[in-house]
Amino acid sequence: MFQEKAEIKSTIHILKEEVLNDYYIACLSRHLSLLGRREVHNGRAHFGIFGDGKEVAQIAYAKTFKKGDWRSGYYRDQTFMLYLGLLQPEEFFAMIYGDTDIEFNPSTVGRNFNNHFSTRNIDENGEIKNLVEHYNSASDISSTAGQMPRLLGLAQASKIVRNNPSLKKQLKNNVNGNEVAFGMIGDASTSEGIFFETINAAGVMQVPMVVAVYDDGFGISVPVELQTTKSSISEALKGFQKEENSNGIDIYTCKGWDYPDLLKTFAEGVSKCRKTHVPAVFHITELTQPLGHSTSGSHERYKTKERLEWEKEFDGIEQFKRWLLEKAKVDIESLEKVEKKAEKLAKEARDNAWQNYINGFKNEQDDLRKIIIEIENKIGLPTYTLSDFEKITQKTFPTRRSYLSFAKGLSLKIHLKKEVENDREELKEWIKLFEEKSAEFYNKQLYRNGVDSTLNVVGVPVEYEENAHDVNGSEIISKNFDVLFHKYPTLVTFGQDTGKLGDVNQGECRKNTAPTVFRMPESAKLRLLGRELAWH
Repeated sequence: MFQEKAEIKSTIHILKEEVLNDYYIACLSRHLSLLGRREVHNGRAHFGIFGDGKEVAQIAYAKTFKKGDWRSGYYRDQTFMLYLGLLQPEEFFAMIYGDTDIEFNPSTVGRNFNNHFSTRNIDENGEIKNLVEHYNSASDISSTAGQMPRLLGLAQASKIVRNNPSLKKQLKNNVNGNEVAFGMIGDASTSEGIFFETINAAGVMQVPMVVAVYDDGFGISVPVELQTTKSSISEALKGFQKEENSNGIDIYTCKGWDYPDLLKTFAEGVSKCRKTHVPAVFHITELTQPLGHSTSGSHERYKTKERLEWEKEFDGIEQFKRWLLEKAKVDIESLEKVEKKAEKLAKEARDNAWQNYINGFKNEQDDLRKIIIEIENKIGLPTYTLSDFEKITQKTFPTRRSYLSFAKGLSLKIHLKKEVENDREELKEWIKLFEEKSAEFYNKQLYRNGVDSTLNVVGVPVEYEENAHDVNGSEIISKNFDVLFHKYPTLVTFGQDTGKLGDVNQGECRKNTAPTVFRMPESAKLRLLGRELAWH
């Protein structure tokens, strides 16, 4: 489960300013995790899950990420996003609080739990931005390994354009064929079937896809030897290793606390993948998770004393600091200055994010207070008093729901009280407006907007000529595909029998051998769905 003490032997040339910035990002990310966990345990949020222990590896990985590339990752990736400037410290806390203001919480707008990242790839008019000029991230999902099928589709998009440069213009230069799709996954999630399905497909298709597997030895409380063959995903995947004159993937291993070797390994592996389109898996071992799996548990309950002591010594940031002092010859004062700066910014971000959150419904809160005062001035209230209301405002974690619930309870309490009929109407109007605003936070933009939205498509009723003759449905479908592929050069189709005459699905695209027609095995339904999601 843990290794004997070792030395960082790798060397790499890197500027002192860049190294110190890397250390700063790592420290900032760790302080965000520490404060985020504390916010949950202090009652200011319901749940939290963080990327502690993976900071140094993610910084090294992010250094290879270029504009135009895509990420399809999971909820441990905060340091990766921080490094690229795709996550601000205030947003980190806004996600924990569930802030519904898009300005403060652009990744989730309160619709997912924390550390679910994305980039906004559509402008205010609903049009796709010039993606090759931006760092891009697909919107994260919570299901373990759910990011994998979509990762494959993102990689395939780059492959298609590289093989067909004429598509660049058709795609408005949003894909240029030089992109790499970056995936991240925890070691335990590699036991999911869709992980193996995606790796197998990538090896067959030879697409620019890289995957970092973060291995801290546990899947929540389950040790790796109980979930992975040979207790190592890189060993288990050896049959996929690319050999001369074969397809397959490249497999790299590296210790998660070895900063210079991480830089070297990721730089070489991603560069090769970008150039050759040979997929790569990076098995990052000997990682730690100092805060445990999430805020719902404690890893001290299932890790041995020896393991916990090893994790303290081989914490990635501690080993990074040791390397900076011993190998990079950075003085301790400079490092302490960086640490204090990171801690200060993290605390300021927490305070700013909290203020933004509670200010989000302050005007509505003040309006409701005025209504309550007017009612109390006219009738006595045994419950739902101003005092009861103020208790809500002073709660550790006030929510929009708590105010709405109070207002509805008060409305019911004063039902049929003629002295406050007008006040009740005002209260009902407050409830109506409050519910409408809340509905906007969670119900709008559920579908693609813009001029090309399917919601704008007007239905065309079928018309038949009087002398129309009967034909097989497969022939109609085939002719329709002929027209569509001629009209839309960027149209892509995936399927078991596309491209050639099939068996049970006879006729579909049987005459089409276009570069955007792809045949797939019958058993690859989930992979098909992931690729469709990526292309949309």
